[in-house]
Amino acid sequence: MNGTKRAWIRPSQIALLALLAVAAGCGPKLLKYYDSATWADRDNQVEVKAFTMDSPTEESKTLLLLLGPQGQEALIQEIGKRTDSKDPSQLIETLTDPHILKGKEVIEKTSFKKSVIFSVTKDPKAHFTPADRISDLKVTLVTEPKRPIFESWDKFVTQEETIEAGTMKKTQGLTGELGMQIGPGAGAVIPVSAEPKLTASENLEEDLTLKKRRVKLSGAIDPDKTGATLYQEGAPGIDLNGTFMVDFKIRVPHSDLALQRLVTLGSLYKGKVPAASKDAEVKFSYLREPSVKQPIKCKLDYEYVVRKVVGREKIISEGYHQVQFQRGHGEDAITLVSGRDLQTMVFCIARRVGQNDRLIYLAGGPEEGKGAMYLTSLDNARSFLNWLRQTKSQTISKNEYDITLQGQPLRPEDYPHLYIKIKRIPEISE
Repeated sequence: MNGTKRAWIRPSQIALLALLAVAAGCGPKLLKYYDSATWADRDNQVEVKAFTMDSPTEESKTLLLLLGPQGQEALIQEIGKRTDSKDPSQLIETLTDPHILKGKEVIEKTSFKKSVIFSVTKDPKAHFTPADRISDLKVTLVTEPKRPIFESWDKFVTQEETIEAGTMKKTQGLTGELGMQIGPGAGAVIPVSAEPKLTASENLEEDLTLKKRRVKLSGAIDPDKTGATLYQEGAPGIDLNGTFMVDFKIRVPHSDLALQRLVTLGSLYKGKVPAASKDAEVKFSYLREPSVKQPIKCKLDYEYVVRKVVGREKIISEGYHQVQFQRGHGEDAITLVSGRDLQTMVFCIARRVGQNDRLIYLAGGPEEGKGAMYLTSLDNARSFLNWLRQTKSQTISKNEYDITLQGQPLRPEDYPHLYIKIKRIPEISE
């Protein structure tokens, strides 16, 4: 028209310009944590409580389980070929005994795996709004009195994320997507609608599993093993209000030389007939027990940062908020290992004399040991009590061991008054 050419804008160019405009307009807000911020100290905003529960531990592996598939197959074939009169059950019993790898049977009661569950709550009196959140939290456990008990931690679980010891790789990116609808025909020069979209992604790769990473977690054990520190940092929009859990491996103070002898009696009966004292068997195991006399307690210290929105709180996007970061701290106490956890239940045979209980002792034999007979099970204690009442024996196991009432010979009138006493060792004061 009048020799002048009109420049037409192609649909692809308009779409590209729209995408760039949206990206340019939203970019600063996507990257900003707040519009403006101040800092203040405010205690009594957040409360952290904790309790413990047992965490599953790996069972002891036996010799049979340590054999590979070919080794187990060869064992089965070899037992099937045997034509002699030897009973293979003794071999099988040896291969399935978890203690045979350690030589003398020692029962450990000094190592524990505990899950500590922390509860993080905001105080309603602090007048929180839905836009406010706990952004950072540091929790410290210190034993009181100080004892080197923390061996390691191997699992950190929150409502948002789980971290286990292992290899982790973080990946993140930004993708653009343009949804377009063209007008009446393919030759149209102006698009009817164009909807550009931006999507931010951030992932954590751990053991070949992609997980959404929303909370930064870290933890450390003090060099002297008397304390542990745990730290959480929430990503934008994530409130640390709630619960999280950490698995600790704990080793309580003990003496490697002071072992408590436990007794298991066998072959007390032949059918329903009490066996002769020389035919009864005595087996020993040894308990490595804690040297502490009270539960293991910790002081729980915590520090937090609350992201308090003081302006533009009606806007959901955090990049528009005017905020005040409020720092605070608090403390509490937690029983990490209870007195009952530190103790082992044993069963004794006793007689009441006056106001005191006198226990059955076992002395002599190859062990040359003496002291109270601590039996490992209630069934074994019942069998032994019935056997004693029926045989009125004062010796056992080829007459190698003497049975006494706390060092004094058993009299005929003592046997009817014997009973089973349940005891927990060592003695712990709560």
